[in-house]
Amino acid sequence: MAVLTVGLMAGCTASGTVGSAAEEEVCSAKAALVASVQKVADDVKAVNLGQAHTDWKTVKADAAALGQAVQRLAEEKKAQLAPQVEALKTTLATVTDATSLPELEATLQTAKRQLAEIVSTATTIAGCTPT
Repeated sequence: MAVLTVGLMAGCTASGTVGSAAEEEVCSAKAALVASVQKVADDVKAVNLGQAHTDWKTVKADAAALGQAVQRLAEEKKAQLAPQVEALKTTLATVTDATSLPELEATLQTAKRQLAEIVSTATTIAGCTPT
């Protein structure tokens, strides 16, 4: 099941300028979420579904941490990123509801797309840069 392969760079650093603590927290939380999603993808590729299920809890926790970090951003930046994070959290909450492999794959593809959008937005508004 290669659907969850995330072709995103996990690193996030300030982009040549010193960002606010909230922006740095968003970058760090984004990087942690990308890494935890990749861990689940690796588990699934290795057909280690028990570990994938265990690691899924980390994905959900990392998504929640990103949501909390976004809440500390300046209002205009928060308004851009918060809806994307909430949409991803909603999608992640439905992964375990899938009743078939095609349904699971579709949900994971949606989560992958949403995560890519978050990475793009975080890169722009919080000064995160892929490494």
